[in-house]
Amino acid sequence: MKTIYLAAVLIAIGGCSQRSVTLNDLETDQQKASYAVGMQIGQKLVPQLAEADLDNELMFLAMRAVVDGRTDELLMDDEMAKQATDTYQEQIVARLEAEREQNIAANKSAGEALLASNASKPGVVTLESGLQYERLSGQPGDSHPTLEDTVLARYHGTLPDGTVIDSSMNREEPASIPVKLVMPGWQEALQLMSEGEKWRIVIPPELAYGEEGSGQKILPHSTLIFDIELVEIKPRG
Repeated sequence: MKTIYLAAVLIAIGGCSQRSVTLNDLETDQQKASYAVGMQIGQKLVPQLAEADLDNELMFLAMRAVVDGRTDELLMDDEMAKQATDTYQEQIVARLEAEREQNIAANKSAGEALLASNASKPGVVTLESGLQYERLSGQPGDSHPTLEDTVLARYHGTLPDGTVIDSSMNREEPASIPVKLVMPGWQEALQLMSEGEKWRIVIPPELAYGEEGSGQKILPHSTLIFDIELVEIKPRG
């Protein structure tokens, strides 16, 4: 909300003209810069207004009165305005939090359903930890990475709905990955794999990002799906 009002103030400083102009009318550097600043601020303001769900007509009506110096026409004093914005901001925060909690609950349910259905698929192994894996190609060998090793691997990660969260498939070279630095689900899977194998693993939340989630895509309690190809084991030292 504060960002929105900062943008509104900048618009007011730059001027709120509605006269029709063409590019040829912008003759001086000042005019060109003024137009450019207005354009840039407008581009930043539009998504903020959409997120805040304000009545733009009323907002610009009040802004115009301030810009024109017609403060005696304002319908609120500063205290009333602050109370109005604070109250509305609290409503927005509460609404967004409720929506987030609903998304988290739905996300958790989707993950649990995936784990349950995937466990019954032929070729899928469910480990004691809850990690599930399926060998897509390659053969098991005697050599496996340890926590102290680094591996070269290609991978593609998604959420249960197919949203891509990370992938190395478009890179020319496989990723260099220190085993001990990745999430627990990855650590467990890598230490069971052999060079040349490709697995699909389904990682329950407690072996991934748990109750915290990560970034905008990975909500709390997210189940993750990764296809991992172990290209090479590079032992420590």
